[in-house]
Amino acid sequence: MARAKNTQVVTDENKGPEVIQDSQSKPTDAEINKSESVTESQQEAAESQQATSEVKEVVIPDNVIKVLKMYPNYKELWVDTQGGVYTTNCKNVNKNKAVLYQNPYYNNK
Repeated sequence: MARAKNTQVVTDENKGPEVIQDSQSKPTDAEINKSESVTESQQEAAESQQATSEVKEVVIPDNVIKVLKMYPNYKELWVDTQGGVYTTNCKNVNKNKAVLYQNPYYNNK
């Protein structure tokens, strides 16, 4: 839904009716420059986040590494907080407590 412009009609006895527009309808130069700098900084932040996500490695806990070593025939496994192991096609996984891990010991033979 579009926002309607707020206008006020002010009448003066010596002058005719005068229309005053809402100050929000026309941004000032300072506001335009500020919004441009904000969008530039947001773009820079997004680019740096993408660069760090490519370099970032996932740290797998020791107890999960032991579990993944036991199942080298699965590419991905869900491991929950209590040590339960589930395949990716299992429907009984509590995804709030389990984490999906890529198995670095996967043998694709």
